[in-house]
Amino acid sequence: MRVSCGKSIWLLVILVVSAEASFAQIRIVKAQTKDGLTIALWLSPEPAKVGQDVMIHYRISNVGSKTVYLVKKESLQFETASDNIIVNPFTVGFDEHGPTDYRFESIRTGTIKRGAFVIPGRKLYRDGLWFITVEFAFVNDVRRLQPENLPSRDPVAFRGLLAQLATPISLGKLALLLK
Repeated sequence: MRVSCGKSIWLLVILVVSAEASFAQIRIVKAQTKDGLTIALWLSPEPAKVGQDVMIHYRISNVGSKTVYLVKKESLQFETASDNIIVNPFTVGFDEHGPTDYRFESIRTGTIKRGAFVIPGRKLYRDGLWFITVEFAFVNDVRRLQPENLPSRDPVAFRGLLAQLATPISLGKLALLLK
């Protein structure tokens, strides 16, 4: 069978459009830990456009028997590679330098924490299907992480201790179709 170059390109375009149209666009992701934390993430229902900010909502409920502490990073980190974006609003980075900007938000037994964060439109620079993973971290005890207990208040020592004590959780992949 002989196909000209022009027909091949149209066939390729049809296949790409068809693959995006038939892909299940995951808009909500939910997970539960063995310790009783339930985490839900969802995208805003509005259609997104290239260059437009995207809101991701979260809900964390604690039905476990102990208070846990969400590790909250004050400045969001984004890693973008091809069609994947990893958001680190609540995790511990190993490649950081300089002062720390973490705080801890308690989630007592029987309580729910809600919130949202924004992926800036400049990070979503092309149309098509994007996959979003969100990383969280929790600690069970913050006493050793208080400033007065840190060895010489060294940011590197703090991050090392936090990395040892934290439980990381990675949720994904939300699917976002940008037009």
